[in-house]
Amino acid sequence: MNTTLRPATRRGSALLTTFLMVMFVALAGAGMYQYSSQQIFSVARTRDYLKAKVIAEAGANQAYNRMRYDFSARNNDANFPLTSFGGGTYDVTVTSVSSNKARLVSVGKCGLAESRVSADLLNTPRTRIDWSIDDQILELSVFTNHSILVGGTISWGGNGTIQNGGDVRSNSKMSFTGGGTLQGPYLRVYSSMEIYLQGSSRIIGNTFAPTYSGKDNITGTKTTAVVPFTAIPNIDLTTFYQRALTNNEVKSGTFSPGSGYTPAGGVVWVNGNIKIPNGSFNGCFIATGDIDVSTAGTMGPVNGYPLLISRDGTIKVTGTPTVSGLIYARGGSVDWQGGGQLTGSIVATGGLNKGGGSDLIINFSPVSPVVPGMPVPLTNSTDYVRVSAWQE
Repeated sequence: MNTTLRPATRRGSALLTTFLMVMFVALAGAGMYQYSSQQIFSVARTRDYLKAKVIAEAGANQAYNRMRYDFSARNNDANFPLTSFGGGTYDVTVTSVSSNKARLVSVGKCGLAESRVSADLLNTPRTRIDWSIDDQILELSVFTNHSILVGGTISWGGNGTIQNGGDVRSNSKMSFTGGGTLQGPYLRVYSSMEIYLQGSSRIIGNTFAPTYSGKDNITGTKTTAVVPFTAIPNIDLTTFYQRALTNNEVKSGTFSPGSGYTPAGGVVWVNGNIKIPNGSFNGCFIATGDIDVSTAGTMGPVNGYPLLISRDGTIKVTGTPTVSGLIYARGGSVDWQGGGQLTGSIVATGGLNKGGGSDLIINFSPVSPVVPGMPVPLTNSTDYVRVSAWQE
């Protein structure tokens, strides 16, 4: 049987279908609006949280810089007020843990979002000389405690003396085969491998090494023990170069200054080698390659800078100079074939070879080197506050 819908029935069905479609579209639109609103709100919350985090970090940095050179500032809440910053606020609380430790908490707020960061602070003593250009403490005791510090072998031939104390240390072997004497109040001689004496060479002081050989010409306590390596300091030479560049004292090739030469600004930098002829010289002489000293005159530092620095090569002395200051072979060795006197220290990543025909006298001088541009603390406080831990 065929059933035929009357026109009124068909119109009702079409109306119902249209109504359902309108409702579906309306519900879909409402859902999309709700979703988009939530997304906008979520993005806004994320944005505010990220801003709150940055604000909290800014507060922590501000508080840290306030205490950096004055640890006593931690005890005054007025130093850390609620502060508006970047569209929000930060509030810092500092709690003392001990005489040299504190905990810093910074809360940043932006809109409805909140973030906090915390840092553990450690105060360590320092002196005015302890500052490098990047504001980090240098381990300068290796300069102020040693007359000789080398990573390689010390081969000491011929005569000569090391006097006035100052540790002598090699991360390798020490060999004294001439008539040289190491002496001085509180002298200590360290070898991480072996101390060997031959001829009339003597050590008047205390010695430390895992092995001894040759003659027993040691006056003092002789300790047989493992001697740990000592790290050879690696001074950042960037500011030396910048100072030389500023004063038009950067050279290339082989540079040989005239007698009486003192570089403008105190530093000359040579991309190559330096040959010091006979005469008298003052300054800081830096070569990326070798330095050859043949003068019988005087040489001295300026502004407390090291006297001679070879970045990658060897420092060789064939003359008999009267020298004061630090002789520093950052990437190589020191070869002293001449004589003369040194009031200061020798520090080398490689070794020290003293020729058998030379009479070198080293007078230890406990003076730390100065780095150009070294910031001077604003106060006489010995505080130096560092971040020992950081948490977000």
